[in-house]
Amino acid sequence: MNSPMFTITDPTLTADNWFKMNMYELYDAMGIDIRPMMEMSQSEIKISELLPLFFVDTGAWNIDTYNNIKISYALLKNLLGDEAFNTTMSGTIKTHKLTLSQTQILAAIVKTALSEGIPTDSADLKDISAFIEAMDLSGNIVIREKGGVLYDYSLKGSGSYDGHSLNLELTGNNLNSLITMNLIVKDIMEMSIEADSKITQTTKAPDLTLPEGAKVIDYNEYLSQVMTLTPMPDAAIPLE
Repeated sequence: MNSPMFTITDPTLTADNWFKMNMYELYDAMGIDIRPMMEMSQSEIKISELLPLFFVDTGAWNIDTYNNIKISYALLKNLLGDEAFNTTMSGTIKTHKLTLSQTQILAAIVKTALSEGIPTDSADLKDISAFIEAMDLSGNIVIREKGGVLYDYSLKGSGSYDGHSLNLELTGNNLNSLITMNLIVKDIMEMSIEADSKITQTTKAPDLTLPEGAKVIDYNEYLSQVMTLTPMPDAAIPLE
């Protein structure tokens, strides 16, 4: 990798310097194996294959973790599972639609509580209903496929609570995507983000040849050298 930022952070480097980095070794040193993730990035992703990665770090888990995951999965299935979508066919296009309202969200919570044996009473449901109503949540998801392959998709969602608000819109297809987001945190900030991504199909193979005159530096060796040459600050001596 090469970047003008390198010469700014280290004046001894030049524009011809390229860093060589072994990402596997870097993450291995941190105790993280990214090989399964890299393999999945080049193949069709399945939820069943992603689940084992979820259990890599168990540091903050306790005896209730499994049950909490099980309940969360059940809620997401009731809220966003296949059965929650309305599917129609028009010509060769199959359309899956899901409209999320406060009523549907509450219904999914109640269904999950009943199926998972979570004790609730009318007072609990009343409090949950009041909280959901106060959050003013809504969403709309449309997924279209043609011949069993994704054709395009759109997602619109919004929510607000006590002066805070979030509006999100995502549209795209296999090659392009556009996301816009507006976030307001009361008395703190307002933020707007727009990201437009486009992928162009090509028959050309990527050019991995380094430019003429490139000087390759092993990043791990460079980092070790910098750490060795950088003097540690003297310990602070408290004033009498």
